[in-house]
Amino acid sequence: MPDNELLEIYKDCGGNYITIGSDSHEAKDLAADNEVARKLADKYELKNVIFKEHKMIVV
Repeated sequence: MPDNELLEIYKDCGGNYITIGSDSHEAKDLAADNEVARKLADKYELKNVIFKEHKMIVV
């Protein structure tokens, strides 16, 4: 997960979007820190997106 400094730089450079995913290697760890990631996205006013058929969709 990126730290606050990196997210500030991203936002200052015009970044507006973020994808939230999991790097889990076991089912029990799936989505373990999603809530923390969502709170960081909200803090920096980043829109969470997914991609479907190569098109970005804000969720």
